[in-house]
Parts: sequence; C-alpha cells; structure tokens
Amino acid sequence: MDYRLKQLVRDNRGLRLHVWLVLAGSAGPLLAVDIAGEIGCHRDSVIDALRAMERDGYTAALGSGRHPRWTLTDKARQLPLPGLELSEVEKFHVSDGSSSSSLLYEGTLESEREPLQLREVTWKNSTSDLERLAGMLHEEVGGVTLARARQVVGVALERGYSPGWIELQALTWWVYAESPRGQTINAVGRFVAAKVENDETAPMLPSGSGPEWNGWRSRFADVLRRIEALSESEGDDGQ
Repeated sequence: MDYRLKQLVRDNRGLRLHVWLVLAGSAGPLLAVDIAGEIGCHRDSVIDALRAMERDGYTAALGSGRHPRWTLTDKARQLPLPGLELSEVEKFHVSDGSSSSSLLYEGTLESEREPLQLREVTWKNSTSDLERLAGMLHEEVGGVTLARARQVVGVALERGYSPGWIELQALTWWVYAESPRGQTINAVGRFVAAKVENDETAPMLPSGSGPEWNGWRSRFADVLRRIEALSESEGDDGQ
C-alpha cells in the first residue's frame, strides 16, 4: 500500500474514513447533516470526526456560520487509491460485511465497529442530486415509487430550486404530515410528492405538548435537526 494512503488509513480509522469516502465521492462541499445521511449515523458524531480531521489537515470548513459546508483539503485528495481513482469513488459501495470492511476498519478494535451500523450506500448518489433526492423520497419518506420520486424531483430541479431547498421542503412536509396535526392525512408519501411537485411551500413546523407530540419529536429528532440545518443554509426562495 502506498505510504501516504497507509498514513491516511491510520490517521482516519472507523467513522473518519467513512467521512473521507463520502467527501471524496461528492461533487462539492457538503453539510455535516448530508454526510451523516449518507453514512447512516448521527450528525454530531460526523461533526466531531470532521473537526478532528480538520485539526490533522484532511478537511476544511467553508464559511463561518453554525453549519458550514465541508470539503477535503489537497492533502486528502492527493492520495492514490490502488486500482481506484478518486473520480471513480462514486462507484464504490459500502455495506456491513462487504469486502471493503478491511479497509474501512483497518487499525480499529472489534468493539469500535459495532456502533457504526452502516447502511448500504451507493456513492453515485453523492454526485447526482436527482438520484439522491429521489432516493430520499422513495426510501426515507416512502409511499412513492422510485420512478415517481424521480419525476417529482426532476420537476423541482427544472424550476431552478437548489437541492437543499427541495430536501428542506420535502422533509418539512413529511414531518408535518406525520405530526399529530396531520392525523387526517392519508398516503403521506404521495401527499409529500404532490406538495413538492405542485410547488407548495411547506408551512412552519407544528408544535404542541403532550405524549403524542413528545413521541413525534422523539421519532423525528434526526430529521428535525436536518431541517434546522437546511433552513439556515438555504435562502428564502431556494434559488
């Protein structure tokens, strides 16, 4: 193994190496919440990894706000991968028990591997806004076919909306429909798809008290954090 690559693996074990792979396969800088979504872990863990990698010279934060976008430094990008160019990282797949596990976990203890619980990730989603957002509607929100999700996202992109704005609208409509206030809404996935396709701006997040509302906030805690981050990073009209 090339010395520089071996050094990267040793410096960035476990989650840090997963973060590096996501950024390497991305078409541009990413929010921590986006990286967490690709890996399938909590945003706070990703932020800790990004900060540690920044101290070691592998990542850089762009912007001085609470939710900067992150990119790899030249130090991290100029590393040769045996038989795998950086431009081909989008073809790389990660899943529990895959042949890539020896690379991802080199130098980690067995006890350090369990908490990651990686879901399968198709790295081309990092470079295709259409596929990433359609996958979110189809797999995360659910209730719509992948073909229908692609159609909805395609319409929104053609209107000139940023990917972050489309994600913000879809997620906000989703948690609204799943809240106690949206109890009369049936077929939530189709409801969300129709709202995005019809260019209807999502309302402010509902709020309330009591067991039902507490359960809703607990169930969608990670999504609500993503909405908060996207609200701060996107403009008022998404264009």
